[in-house]
Amino acid sequence: MRLTSRVRSGRVRHLLLGLIAGIALASLVAAVIAMQLIGHERQRALAAMTEAEQQRELAEVANKNLTDQADRELQLKKQLADAAARAELANIRLDSAKADAEIAKLRNESAKMQQELNERNERIRLEEQRLNAAKLIVEVKEKLARTRDPLNQLPQTVTAGVVSVVGNRVGIDLGLDNRLRVGHILHVMRAKPELQYLGTLQLTNVEQSRAFGFFTPEKQGDAIQPGDEARIELSQGSQPRIPAVEQIGKVTAVEDHLAVISLGSEHGLEAGHILQVYRTMPNVQYLGTLTINRVETHRAVGIFEPAGKDSTIKVGDTVDTKIIR
Repeated sequence: MRLTSRVRSGRVRHLLLGLIAGIALASLVAAVIAMQLIGHERQRALAAMTEAEQQRELAEVANKNLTDQADRELQLKKQLADAAARAELANIRLDSAKADAEIAKLRNESAKMQQELNERNERIRLEEQRLNAAKLIVEVKEKLARTRDPLNQLPQTVTAGVVSVVGNRVGIDLGLDNRLRVGHILHVMRAKPELQYLGTLQLTNVEQSRAFGFFTPEKQGDAIQPGDEARIELSQGSQPRIPAVEQIGKVTAVEDHLAVISLGSEHGLEAGHILQVYRTMPNVQYLGTLTINRVETHRAVGIFEPAGKDSTIKVGDTVDTKIIR
């Protein structure tokens, strides 16, 4: 009996020990499996953390790329805006240059038109001046024809003898008694050995029976001497006058023996005044006298008396109240 109990107790112990060992083994296996599971979870966690870190880095890189792209887009937009502004400025400058060129062209055309207008106005003015001068000459001719001006009547020739010569100042033997007056122009001749025209003598001082004046030779080298003759043709009532104030003008029109000059009443001229006529180019040349017949404000008409047979008056000649000495 006891043996049987012992055997049974041993078996129980073996069973218990086996059960305990199984349980311990199972626990160990479970612990190993748990540790493996924990290791796997840890690895998955680490992998997840690594992946998360990588994702974070990728996100940062993506954000940086987006920021850089945005910056590049801003720079590109700024460059485009600058380029557009430069293009607009270039267009403005081009338009301004074109406008300046057009303005310069218009100014040149305006200047040419103004020049043409001025030239046309000058031609019109000269033509009006010519027509007015011609009209004035016609009126003076008609007046002379109606009134039979004393200068057109049969003249009386007065011949004086040269009695003294000092330089170009000459004395003659006739004076007031012979109707000679200051301003008269006498033509000087030499009768021997042959008739020779020497020049003119303008009287500056006339006394009762003698007179003095300044001699102007017809040609360079012609000299006056005692014994020469000084002649003048006087009409009834002729009495020359010289303006009180010296005036110098120009001949603006000529027809026959009549001449229009650029002096008038505003310069102190009156009908009957006698002016001296000269040509200054190429050399100074005395031509004769101009007796004023009609006077207007800015011009006058006179009758030209040549100093010599070859003396003629033309437009541009000079008229003066004094004789060149």
